[in-house]
Amino acid sequence: MSAKDPIELGSRLLREGIQLDRFTASPAPWKSWWLGQLARRHLSRSTRHLSDLLLSRVSLIDSLSFIEEQSKQGTWKSVWQEVRHSVEQGQSLSDALSLYPSVFDEGYVAMARVGEQSGQIGETFSQLATAIEARETLRQEIKKAIAYPLVVCIAAIIVIAILMVFVIPSFHELYSNMGIELPPLTQSFIEISSWITEHWLAFGIGALLLAFVVAILGRLPIVGITLGKFVFNVPVIGKALKTSVSARYATAMSDLLSGGLELTASLAIAPKVCGVRYAAQRLSNIIQPIVEGQSYSKVLSHSGVVVDLLPRLVHVGEETGELAAAFSQARQSLLRDIEHNTKLLTTLLEPLILIVMGLTVGVLLVALYSPLFTLTFSN
Repeated sequence: MSAKDPIELGSRLLREGIQLDRFTASPAPWKSWWLGQLARRHLSRSTRHLSDLLLSRVSLIDSLSFIEEQSKQGTWKSVWQEVRHSVEQGQSLSDALSLYPSVFDEGYVAMARVGEQSGQIGETFSQLATAIEARETLRQEIKKAIAYPLVVCIAAIIVIAILMVFVIPSFHELYSNMGIELPPLTQSFIEISSWITEHWLAFGIGALLLAFVVAILGRLPIVGITLGKFVFNVPVIGKALKTSVSARYATAMSDLLSGGLELTASLAIAPKVCGVRYAAQRLSNIIQPIVEGQSYSKVLSHSGVVVDLLPRLVHVGEETGELAAAFSQARQSLLRDIEHNTKLLTTLLEPLILIVMGLTVGVLLVALYSPLFTLTFSN
């Protein structure tokens, strides 16, 4: 049965003589995506506020009501409203949160459940808030690494498109009226420009279809895993990706173990936050050998998706019995590496991209003006 919210669902079932105990929310795909975007923007702050309230001995219902009142965005407000209502109806907080997996991931729910069972839910949500903030810091560092090159490349594409669509046709008309014999380079650019201007609609539709196909294929697990396997073996890019995966994995394991979750449960949840399907698959495959008694650090080093530092620190954690502390140390070290690599990458890419842009535009300008120079010097 479908309904817009738990209240309506419960009322409809009650009229049929059925009492609602639990339900599973299944939002439309577009709504799941939107809830995920809202969670990235607001979850850290809401979790921190909830932690502060619970640590101040405010009751859970009153704390949830405060979060709901402070949430100005309509959809985000409704999520907390429904969570509060589920708790008021007798569900545990972790069960209420699990109804919205696109907002509260498996690790979030698991830590909330541990906090409920231990009676330290305020401290647990404080750890959750810190974990989310750390993940956001990592995400921002990764964004920095790709933002500048992406913006410059888009600008270059726009400049070249303007030259192809507006500038080159003007030169073509000029040279046609003058009856100048064009060199091969100029003629090639004119032919490309003519094809684009004559078939711009087909070109645009084709580009959109290609983007759509790529997006659909990217959602297929086999494609994501195959592409990930290839990228991990690319020398420079593979090392950067391993560092990113290692940092995310170390962050998740540190937070889950520090929050009181058992090792086996943490091993099952942590791979899901790595952001790369191939890495998630490889890190999930190490769970069974660890359960069977093999060394965590050894099987982790054989996964092929983490940097060498992580298994070494995990080995120290196994020896000392402080795995959570070892993962915390790994997280800090890897975040420093990502920050350093981001600055280095930006420093190296900035002049390289400018050189490529300059050469591309330069070749276009030479191709456009070379017939005029030839005509001038011949006279």
